[in-house]
Amino acid sequence: MHFSESDARALFLLLCKAAEEIGLYLGEWSTLQGLLLIEGNPVVRSVVAHPEEDWDEWARISECRDLAELIAFLRNASDRHWGGLIDFEVDLQDFGSLSTHDDGECHFSVRSEASAKALVQKANPQWTEAIWQSLRENSGAYLSCNDAGKIEVFADFDAYISSLDCT
Repeated sequence: MHFSESDARALFLLLCKAAEEIGLYLGEWSTLQGLLLIEGNPVVRSVVAHPEEDWDEWARISECRDLAELIAFLRNASDRHWGGLIDFEVDLQDFGSLSTHDDGECHFSVRSEASAKALVQKANPQWTEAIWQSLRENSGAYLSCNDAGKIEVFADFDAYISSLDCT
């Protein structure tokens, strides 16, 4: 999948609390777009990437020491050779983790509600409060928010998929 940081993406969220972690899922967000939502420049504790196509440089991803280096690496990969990522996971010190699948599903696992809300704020600044309130009221449900701020709640992923106009 080729991507652009400026691509308009539908926001699609899931919030669930687990022991000392909050999970936040953003569908239709690339790995790079997800990384760009993270504040600051946390240290990379571990990173694993499984690309669609072999490229000798992929082995160097484990040398990225912080978020800025990781973002630069992925931008370089995009500019030079991009077959997309099948799976990606990074653990960031004092933040939590981001895992992606098919370079279009971002699952954040963060250590605080404030961190999760900051991600929502950066993902959709215009409707942050409405989205956050809906997430808290519908924990474990999938939500979508269109450009006009209309929020729809779906009991599960299949219900969300069924709602899409695929014509």
